[in-house]
Formats: sequence, C-alpha cells, structure tokens
Amino acid sequence: MTAEPGTHCYHTRVRYADTDQMGIAHHARYYEWFESARTDLIRAIGISYRDLEKKGFMLPVLETGCRYIHPVHYDDLLAIYPTLVFHTRLKLKISYRLFVEGDLTLRSEGFTLHCFMNDQGRPVRVSPEIHQLFARLSGKD
Repeated sequence: MTAEPGTHCYHTRVRYADTDQMGIAHHARYYEWFESARTDLIRAIGISYRDLEKKGFMLPVLETGCRYIHPVHYDDLLAIYPTLVFHTRLKLKISYRLFVEGDLTLRSEGFTLHCFMNDQGRPVRVSPEIHQLFARLSGKD
C-alpha cells in the first residue's frame, strides 16, 4: 500500500506508562509518537527504515519542535497525521498533527527536520530511487 499525499494516518493508544499522576500524557512521549508515525509513513511509501539503512542512508533529526494545544489522556486512541512538508536529495521535513480519534480538536502539532547521512555520519545525497519514493509521497512525481 502506498500512502497518498497528505492522507497517511498512524494510530496509537496512550498507555498508562505515558502519563503522569493526573493521567495526562508526558510531553516527551509526543516525540516518540512522531517517530513511530514517521517510520510508518516511510514504510507506506514502499521502503522500511531498516531497508533505507541497508542501502546506506540514515535520517537523523536535525531540528524538532512541538506545540502542545490540548492534553491527551490515558487510554485515548491517537490519530497522528504525518505529512512530508518538503524534501530534497539531502534533507526532508515532516509535520505532524495529533488528534484523539473521533474528535476534530487539534491536540498538538510538530515537525522534524532530517538530513540523509551515511554510516560515517556524513551528509550524503540520497539515491534517485529513494528520492523518487519521497517525491511520490509529496505528489510531485
């Protein structure tokens, strides 16, 4: 299955371990959920993150941010929409919108900026084949 531009959704549930004593999710968990949504998005374009690494490409986070708008609570089913904002053969940026399933209230929004690197930690241009997979996701074939 290939994700359509702007339509990919990743679901996860807020675990008890994700929350504080008030049952509200800890702010650090959002970055873990974003990472899971990003990994799922990459898999949806036709390659797993593991296969990306086997081809010699890593995607470390260069910059990240999150705006917490409304809290999420223990046992909420989350719907996270990762969207490819831009990509080049060297960098890509993904935004994330987080909702509780069945509720249109935006709970948080964030982003991650990545650079393709080799296994020596040096920036590299991604292969045309991989670049084309991301181009399909952005609707810019």
